[in-house]
Amino acid sequence: MRFLLLVSSALLFPLALPAQEEGSPPPGPPGPAPEMKKLEPMLGHFEGEGFFVGEAGGPRMPWKAVSVVRKVLGGHWQVEDTVIEFEARGLPKLYFHTYTGWDRERKRYVIYMTGNTGRADRMDLEILGDGRILTSSSMIEEGKRVLEWNLSEYDDKGFRFVDKRSVDGADPFVSIQGRFLRVGKVEAEFVDAAFPTPKPVPELAALRGIAGKYRLKGAVIPMPGMEEMPISGVQTVRSVFSGRVLFFESIGDPMQGFRYRDFATLAWDPEIRSFRLFFVNNVGEHGFFRSRFDPKTRTLVSFSSGPMMGRLAAHRSEMRLAEDGSILSSSDVLLLGNLDPYTAFKAAYERLER
Repeated sequence: MRFLLLVSSALLFPLALPAQEEGSPPPGPPGPAPEMKKLEPMLGHFEGEGFFVGEAGGPRMPWKAVSVVRKVLGGHWQVEDTVIEFEARGLPKLYFHTYTGWDRERKRYVIYMTGNTGRADRMDLEILGDGRILTSSSMIEEGKRVLEWNLSEYDDKGFRFVDKRSVDGADPFVSIQGRFLRVGKVEAEFVDAAFPTPKPVPELAALRGIAGKYRLKGAVIPMPGMEEMPISGVQTVRSVFSGRVLFFESIGDPMQGFRYRDFATLAWDPEIRSFRLFFVNNVGEHGFFRSRFDPKTRTLVSFSSGPMMGRLAAHRSEMRLAEDGSILSSSDVLLLGNLDPYTAFKAAYERLER
């Protein structure tokens, strides 16, 4: 998202290409990475069952689930929607919304996940061969360091998997194990799946007024000294999962035959006392931000750093809110390689509907 249409590769990528011959058509947006073909065995509709263990030595809790995996954003990403229901009474139904794609800068697969537990996480994925796929992540839960890894094995009928965890360096234990089979069709689309007995997230209260549909107009400056390029589009913000997550969808107006689109999620991370934000878009870009809201200036400030077009880059985004929570404006400062920092994006917002 880079809070909508910020320095997208749709604008920057021609600068990284060799000069075109005179009279040749201008380069278009990049297509999906060839590496996405290797993920196609994951596509389809599935029904599954297995067990869950909450802690080492704990009881096994059976579950059943449905899952749908499909291509989105021009094939640059695969999105998975999974709904898990436990047999035991009193346990909440879990919902996960996950994006998997290829990181062109780091030359590896990346996963972004959110759900009704109110998190926004990033994980790594590795294809081992013979139908085996390994995912891994590291996180802090209740003050403890947790390492988690999942090995899935795919065949013509579906896949089986085992998920292991290690808490604070203790011996790993099997936390989830199960089998999913391909079926004709199941319903597991992205819905506002409420989390039963939700815990209030007071940090999100200041941002809940942001929900609505907006029209924005602004400009992108691809590189310092270059002329501004006008951009415009529509952004829709929804508060989902009982107010635990903000979900953004951004669609740009057509520009040279191309229409930009992205999805983004913002959620509170109590372990780092900050928001986590991720975005994915239809030119294969993605980002993972750490965000804070300043109630005095009513500004949501987001920061990230990492490789961009082969150089180390840092982004600082600011989204300014009105007293009622609606978005007033947004801007992005970019530090790319050894270039001086500069304002790469700016836009004003008009709320169309709540």
